[in-house]
Amino acid sequence: MVDTIEIFRTSFTQASSITIDCSCGITHVDDDELNLLEENELKEFKQFETKKPDKVIHHDYSPCWFFFGKKQVVVECPCKSDIKIHNMLLNNEYNIVKFFKEVNKQEKKNIKFKENQLEGL
Repeated sequence: MVDTIEIFRTSFTQASSITIDCSCGITHVDDDELNLLEENELKEFKQFETKKPDKVIHHDYSPCWFFFGKKQVVVECPCKSDIKIHNMLLNNEYNIVKFFKEVNKQEKKNIKFKENQLEGL
C-alpha cells in the first residue's frame, strides 16, 4: 500500500523553521538551531517556555509546516492536524478529482475562446 501521508506531507510542506507555532497553540522548536536566533528572539522564546512549558515541543530537527487555508499546520504535531487534513482529502478524493476535472475543462474552454478571439484580429 502506498504511504499517502508521506506523499501528502512532502507535497504540502512549505518550509521548516527554528521555531514555529501550530494553529493548535503548540510551539515547536529545533534545539540544534536555537543559537541562530537573535538574542531578543531567544529571550522571548525562553520567557514563553517558562510561562507555558506544556505548549513547547523540542525537536532535534527543524519542524516542517504548511498553511491549509488560513490554518498554520506543523507536520507531526500531537494535534494531528496534518493527518486530519490528509484523511479529509483522501475521504473526498472522488469529489476533489471531479472538481479539478471540471475546472480544467472550463479553463480549456476559456483558452479556446481567447485563441479564437486572437485569430479574428
